[in-house]
Amino acid sequence: MLYPGQLQQVVMNLVVNARGDAKRGCLTVKAAAWDFDESPADHPQGIQPRHCILIEVSDTGYGIQPAVRSHIFEPFFSTKNATGGTGLGLANVREILTQSGGEIRAESVLGKGSTFRVFLPAA
Repeated sequence: MLYPGQLQQVVMNLVVNARGDAKRGCLTVKAAAWDFDESPADHPQGIQPRHCILIEVSDTGYGIQPAVRSHIFEPFFSTKNATGGTGLGLANVREILTQSGGEIRAESVLGKGSTFRVFLPAA
């Protein structure tokens, strides 16, 4: 079960993270019911096909280096200096979603920005 305060924390952490990277671009937040047309292997773990809520946070910032991308959900991992963040935002997002039966996926293209997709089981 995902509580309203947890959902707020997930969205805020993603928005704050994206805002820092979209200083010269746009930040977009979308939410929708989501129907999967993918193969079962592509479904978010534990979520039945065609029963999902999608929250998407995108920015048109710098993007995430491939070497960094594999670490972004690790606790205390940060690319910011000591005054710029704790490195707990994305780790907290992933933990909240995992405990709630959801999942997060990140895509990024250097020079074009990043998109984080949150999948939650529909109630």
